[in-house]
Amino acid sequence: MTNDATKDIFADMANQMKPGDELLAALDARVNAAWQPPNAVDGKRSGRSPAWRGRLLAGLLAAACVVGLAVANLAKGGAVPGGWVPFLPTRFVERVASDYGDLYQTMRTLLNAGFYGGRDTAVVSADSAPVAGAPEALTHDVTGTNVQVAGIDEPDIVKTNGEQIYILSDTEVVVLLADGAATREVSRFSWPGVTGSGTPGGGVMANEMMLHGDTLALLTLRCGAVEGATTGMGRGDDYAMPANTCYTEALLYDVSDPTAPRLVTTLGQSGWLQGARLQNGVLYLVSNYSVFTDAVEISPDIPETFAPVLTDDGAASAMEPSDIVICPAPSAPNYAVISSINMTTRERIDQQSVLGAADTSYMSADNLYLAGVTYGMVALDQLGSDATVMPEPTLVPDDVDVSKPIAPTADDTGKSDTVVATPAPDDPGDTSAVPPSIPPDVEVIEPLPYDVVPSTPDTNLVRIALTDGTLNVAANGTVPGWVIGQFALDEYRGNLRVAVSTNGKDWALNAALYVLNPNLEIIGRIESLITDESVQSVRFMGEIGYVVTFRQTDPLFAIDLSDPSAPTVMSTLHLPGFSSYLHPWGTDRLLGLGFQGDENGLIGGIKLAVFDVSDLYAVFESQALALEYDYSEAQYDHHAVLADERLGLVAFPVTSYSNMEDGDKFNSINEYAVYRDSGVFELATTIRLAGDAYRVRGMLIDGVLYVYDGSAVRVCDTADFDLLTEVPVR
Repeated sequence: MTNDATKDIFADMANQMKPGDELLAALDARVNAAWQPPNAVDGKRSGRSPAWRGRLLAGLLAAACVVGLAVANLAKGGAVPGGWVPFLPTRFVERVASDYGDLYQTMRTLLNAGFYGGRDTAVVSADSAPVAGAPEALTHDVTGTNVQVAGIDEPDIVKTNGEQIYILSDTEVVVLLADGAATREVSRFSWPGVTGSGTPGGGVMANEMMLHGDTLALLTLRCGAVEGATTGMGRGDDYAMPANTCYTEALLYDVSDPTAPRLVTTLGQSGWLQGARLQNGVLYLVSNYSVFTDAVEISPDIPETFAPVLTDDGAASAMEPSDIVICPAPSAPNYAVISSINMTTRERIDQQSVLGAADTSYMSADNLYLAGVTYGMVALDQLGSDATVMPEPTLVPDDVDVSKPIAPTADDTGKSDTVVATPAPDDPGDTSAVPPSIPPDVEVIEPLPYDVVPSTPDTNLVRIALTDGTLNVAANGTVPGWVIGQFALDEYRGNLRVAVSTNGKDWALNAALYVLNPNLEIIGRIESLITDESVQSVRFMGEIGYVVTFRQTDPLFAIDLSDPSAPTVMSTLHLPGFSSYLHPWGTDRLLGLGFQGDENGLIGGIKLAVFDVSDLYAVFESQALALEYDYSEAQYDHHAVLADERLGLVAFPVTSYSNMEDGDKFNSINEYAVYRDSGVFELATTIRLAGDAYRVRGMLIDGVLYVYDGSAVRVCDTADFDLLTEVPVR
């Protein structure tokens, strides 16, 4: 049988088996009315389903397998295409986990089904008691960590309150008294478990810090076994620690006496730190926690093996099911775990978890947004067509016998192929291949043998409403494509603006922008800013958005977002190279830090560009500084940028490389470059760094520049940049 004939049969089958809207509505009513579990108490259901519901689920799988192979012509203007989710019908997971049994069944289903899923569409909420926080009042003129949103701090390796400087240096925190030429060290301390490196048999690895009032939060990664569970990777690579046995922890120190910091408590959660924010004295932690079958064999009797874990001074307990939201189609057995901590009382305020990891987090004054990429499934021979995403499972009527294999009718040639088969395990009593949500006596219908690959990605968005530290999952939505980082998201007047890169027909790159309302429903869009290019940097400034894309040149788009339902490109500026970071400078200039380039798209070196945005319909580059350096950490990490508009200073670390005479080795020159704005930007000074130009930080306190380079802190005035003192750290 030819491939075309096979596809025709599949298409006919899909059309014949697809139920109409009336049937779906009737089935929906019957399912909801009939399903009253025998163990339900006070309106809450248990995690065990009756046998008939398992058969219905098996029917859903059969329909998903058959319909999933039909050619899917899904128009962009119609229903948003979803993903194919084996063994996970969307209908039954739009909820908060009712109990651990419910969560266990869902996790086992995900692990058996594979790691590809579709879109998330749940809108749920949870209630918790508010705890008021208070903003910190600084008595010094301080320019510290470079952040995205004013008033919302971000974690970094150097923190200051204007009086002390706290430096995370390898295995110690060093505390300096910030006093210009009299700057000096007043204390240093290590943390419990510091001797290790976060690997098996090791200890605790510190990554970044937060500071508020008299509390310093040291954000660490601790890896170790889950009690009662196996810990091997199962592949012989014992040197690797599985991700789901690692914990993000906040070690809270009392620094009211900076000469003797004191550890008060340790609050932690499962997973690796994805992001953190600090607002009004409340610390928000976001971690990604993954459950892998080859790392921990989950057990229904040990919730810690399949649910996120919270730690309090070493005491670990699984999160309550009521704090866990299960989205309709998570793409993998991954959780985003969020905690809020009162930095004054040093107590946990609230916790929340979403089944669906976060690649990026962004926080506004009122909301925390999670963004995670997910993939549907696409048949290999459909690549390059408009039919790119497999349909989601479809409900099957009760009169369909799902206990037997399903085969198509004969085609025009009289031939017939079996397209669905029942499993044949080596051990008839082995039900390990059967998802626990389906009773063992129900046959599972396997997918057709057909080559599929991940489809073009979507980004799932979750909005978590914040009220003095309480966390309420308020909305969930989806946009096509993927975001480049936190600056690609921005909230303005209740609406979320998102800049994305997408793969269109034939997998061609495309840059787009979407506006979503508080329910995370798309209300405005520019589906193609430009084709064959991807987003490189984004900055939103009120009603204006700036997006940089790149392939051979650097188009800078100025976008009018005053009408959220009709975003409009106001101007486009094409230049060689591209900016990887955009920084507002006053009301009529925009700084771009990135890469030099030529007309052929070749890039190299550092470029500092100044854009005149006084006329948004005619944006132009007013100044371009081609720096004689090869690399800067600031091209990739905005925390490496020091920008103070009042003093007219912009600074960042730079490195230049040169070949040594003895062959392949490179010689590097590492410096801290400081530029002054006197109408035009000019190089004011360079400060030679003792080490490499990685994790270098600068800050301004009362008009004095402090630069940490990994080994020492250099203190300079900002008039002539004379060196006032140098304090060794290592």
